[in-house]
Amino acid sequence: MPSVTASAESTVSHPRSGPLTQGTIFSCAVAEDYPGCEVHGMLITARCDVAQDKVRTYNYLPVVTLNDWVHRDGRIALAERLAADALGGLRQSLKDAGFSPSILARLSHRVARWRQA
Repeated sequence: MPSVTASAESTVSHPRSGPLTQGTIFSCAVAEDYPGCEVHGMLITARCDVAQDKVRTYNYLPVVTLNDWVHRDGRIALAERLAADALGGLRQSLKDAGFSPSILARLSHRVARWRQA
């Protein structure tokens, strides 16, 4: 089995200038949610449309570092997952205590107050 290094060397080429085509990765791209970050782009406009000069606008996918993604979109995804897990646990606790979890839809967390007997 080839090593990752050998595999990467065989598929990654050095930067070169020339015509853009589908799959081209380029620098100086822009990503809406990543101001101030280094962003590359991967061209996704159809190869035939580019070759026949049928497009006025090129479409691309922004490519950012894993570190930048984790500190922006990754933290949002993590927070949403944690909130969903916490809400699921709260619903289960209500069921276990004999209460309907539908109370969570009826009262905001600011209005609901738990009182000790």
